[in-house]
Amino acid sequence: VNVLTALAAGSISGASTICYNTTPAAFSSTASASGSAGTYQYQWQSSVDNVTFTDISGATNVDYTSGALTQTTYFRRVVTTDVGCGPSYTASLKVTVYDDLVAATIGSDQNICYNTAPATISQSVAATGGDGTWTYQWESSDNGTSWSSITGATTTSYSPSALKTTKYYRMKSIGGSGCGTVTSNAVMILVYNDLYAGLVGNDHSVCPQSPANTLNGTTSPTGGDNTYTYQ
Repeated sequence: VNVLTALAAGSISGASTICYNTTPAAFSSTASASGSAGTYQYQWQSSVDNVTFTDISGATNVDYTSGALTQTTYFRRVVTTDVGCGPSYTASLKVTVYDDLVAATIGSDQNICYNTAPATISQSVAATGGDGTWTYQWESSDNGTSWSSITGATTTSYSPSALKTTKYYRMKSIGGSGCGTVTSNAVMILVYNDLYAGLVGNDHSVCPQSPANTLNGTTSPTGGDNTYTYQ
């Protein structure tokens, strides 16, 4: 009776931390299978809890390249032989997947008078996901469609200067580790038209101690929020 040496699965490498829905680097063999006899056969498996593993269809080579991942996943390689020995398992490796990026929420719309400064626009709900590190960039627009970066506006709040036309603002949150950028809701700062006082009556002359003609508005005021009081 020929007793074969024990089958050893070898070892694998490639543990990593990646962004959501991206592909990890290939997993490679760092020590070959050994022992037993015959031809080695390979099957890669995956698991989300490092307990229950499932065969990966078509993954039967010494090395393996995973597809994009959306949750933390463990991988291992199973080795058998064509003479019926095995299975033998490598230690598992872990690919940690950061959570998907979720954009921040900022302030709310404002209505302001012509050539006045709106209240500071601030982040009300922080962006989440990725590795938890962020940088920021505020943008402005005249129409809510075409956007331009605001130089120096790189914190979680922004204070616009006095405005004469309606503007839109939004904040981009840029995730660390190259995980991408997400964009907040847009806030509209509605700027009322400049006030125009209108015209009243016409110049006229009166005799001493005589009443002047009643002065009536001949052209109505415009601008602002279109509600007026008079004095």
